[in-house]
Amino acid sequence: MARQHLRATDQVVFEATTHAWYLHDLLQPLVARVVVADPGKLHAKIATPVKTDKRDTLAMAELLAASDLQPKQKRFADVIARSGSSLL
Repeated sequence: MARQHLRATDQVVFEATTHAWYLHDLLQPLVARVVVADPGKLHAKIATPVKTDKRDTLAMAELLAASDLQPKQKRFADVIARSGSSLL
């Protein structure tokens, strides 16, 4: 059944459970990479990127707005920085 849904280029991540290594060994020949993850770390990793990406984007927009830009470019950078602030 898994062969129908997986490609050789796929990467699979799943939580460590009682049968994690058994599943790892079954999937390994079918995909490019199999990762068995600690459940706590996996959930933290899934939740973190959205917040981090927004903060990073906002920081970059603020740096851009503070740099030496032409008036039109500065307006665009200011809009990005203000819009980003409302997302957090």
